[in-house]
Amino acid sequence: MVIQNLKAADRVSYIRYASVYRDFKDIETFQNEISELLEPTNEPEKKKGSSIRPYTPKLIK
Repeated sequence: MVIQNLKAADRVSYIRYASVYRDFKDIETFQNEISELLEPTNEPEKKKGSSIRPYTPKLIK
C-alpha cells in the first residue's frame, strides 16, 4: 500500500498524507499517530534521504 511505503521512506510526508487520507478528526488522533512514529523499532535505521528518484524524460533528437 502506498501509505506504508511512504511511512518507511519519509515520516513527515507520511503524517501529512495520513492526516488527509485518514481524515484525522482531532489533535489527539494526530498526536497518537506522531507518537507511534517516534517509538523505536527493531528495524535497522535507514539511511537519510529518499531512494525515490525523480522522473527524468529522455530528450528526443
